[in-house]
Amino acid sequence: MKIVLASKENFLLDRGYDLLGISRDKLKIGIINTAFKAVADLAYIDYIKNYYELMRVSGIDFKQFDIQEKTEGEMASTLPQIGI
Repeated sequence: MKIVLASKENFLLDRGYDLLGISRDKLKIGIINTAFKAVADLAYIDYIKNYYELMRVSGIDFKQFDIQEKTEGEMASTLPQIGI
């Protein structure tokens, strides 16, 4: 398994294939959504929902997961559970 950490999904979509040496159909993106829980700006929340929908209809394989109050071991075991 290869992992690239990035704060922008666009970076992964534009360069991730080349960096990882895999094809788009094999790329899986894990989104840590913990910080979104504190967002009060409804416009930003709508942006995120629309962005996720765009990823879905574009056929991008992504999963969301929350790391709040998880131990290192719990986080490590979460990746295989969500298919990453």
